[in-house]
Amino acid sequence: MKESLLIVKDKLYSGEGMYFSLKDFSYIYPEFFVQMVKVGEESGKLAEALEKLGKYYKRQYSLRKEINKALVYPLITFLITNLTIGFLVINILPEYLKILEEFKVEAPKLTIVCFVFFTWIYKNFHVVILFIITSLYLWKKLFKNGNKLLHKFIFKIPYIGNSYKKLQISRMFSSLGFMLDSGINIVEAINKACNTLNSLFIIETFNKAGDAVLKGESFSYSLLGNEIINKKYLTLIASGEEKGELPQVLTNLSLVQEEELIHSLSKSTKYIEPILIGVMSILVGVLVIAFFIPIIKLMDSLIGI
Repeated sequence: MKESLLIVKDKLYSGEGMYFSLKDFSYIYPEFFVQMVKVGEESGKLAEALEKLGKYYKRQYSLRKEINKALVYPLITFLITNLTIGFLVINILPEYLKILEEFKVEAPKLTIVCFVFFTWIYKNFHVVILFIITSLYLWKKLFKNGNKLLHKFIFKIPYIGNSYKKLQISRMFSSLGFMLDSGINIVEAINKACNTLNSLFIIETFNKAGDAVLKGESFSYSLLGNEIINKKYLTLIASGEEKGELPQVLTNLSLVQEEELIHSLSKSTKYIEPILIGVMSILVGVLVIAFFIPIIKLMDSLIGI
């Protein structure tokens, strides 16, 4: 990163524009950032463009921060519970089974099943981790290759699908508002803004809208009939077009989507935490029962003695 900044600095000193200095480093700087620098230079508003980019990426960072914060507590709970179960299974349960064997008490099937199942998981933890990593890699690869079934499946996941849609629409509206305000025509702005998205269905929706606008339709009318943008937003977009305030309307709608997403994430966390705790409690409860039943049998055998 530091070396790239030095190279960019040298190119700027040699008379090259900022866009030409940055475009060779697409692996570092996002395509959207580079294109907006180009727009700023061509319109003579580079300082204004950079200021807007700063605000844009600050909002994106805050949004990612909220998403990460929503996932931290459930993840910590999951890890701690699994470490506790692992300690019980690896260190305590084998010794416990030996004691039962010494007193010639037959271990219940539940205890044996728990022992075999959890022991296999924790002793083959590297296999489990490898499987998870491989699954995530394949998921990411299929997602990037535009697998329609996967993209469709994501939208149907409760809470996650809706949150993902809000994130993508927020990013689209923010990019569109930013570029339209910088003087880019709406068809070109739609094409460039689609580069900031990941969702195949949303990209297709806006590409179709761009084609309709190219044929003479209004932007709001071109978005009619899809399930992604609700009618309330379309009314506001239409109003913005009539008043010549479309960039501001789109920017405001982006902020609304971000706020709704943050609220949705906060609400989802309230559900995720008790569900996760409930699942972990069930696992721990099963282990406790697996420990407790043999104790009763052991006590009965001692009383019989």
